[in-house]
Amino acid sequence: MSFLSDNIRTIRKMHGCTQFAMAEVLGIGFRTYVRYESGERPPPPSTLVQIARLGGLSLDQLLTTKTQADDLTQEDFVSGIIKKPHVLGGSLASGRLTIKGIAEDILVCLDRQESDAVNRFKNLSAEQKEKYILDAEWTLKNKRKLSPYLKRTPKSVIKKKNIERLKNLAQCYNEKSAL
Repeated sequence: MSFLSDNIRTIRKMHGCTQFAMAEVLGIGFRTYVRYESGERPPPPSTLVQIARLGGLSLDQLLTTKTQADDLTQEDFVSGIIKKPHVLGGSLASGRLTIKGIAEDILVCLDRQESDAVNRFKNLSAEQKEKYILDAEWTLKNKRKLSPYLKRTPKSVIKKKNIERLKNLAQCYNEKSAL
């Protein structure tokens, strides 16, 4: 084992990640990551830079000095303010981000309605939250049972509205081209 492989393992453990999660964060295959951590294979420079950033180390420290978990810092998070956020995982599409220096996930809201709903949920008591989650799970599981009671617009009505919209659009284009 070299300093590098020990340091890679220490950084992973500091973040509380599995080898699989660390491989995903670095954008490499699981087996490739395992080889880096075991010292069988050296990582390419681009991956070394990513690993050093995750540990808050310089490349020199990562490659030449055995570091302990106490030596690793999470400088981005100081007194509740994120100075330079570094996204480790998640996506806007899933509505969840993992940011270096913060133990829990951050929920991302794409619009005002979503933000209001999340804030209302946060303000509920523990009992209300549990009931809300149970109700939501039941609703998702029983969607088909509920579908007869949901108001649906018939396809023929939707088609008629689309045809009318297209006719109006065509008429507007004809009028503009005549001018």
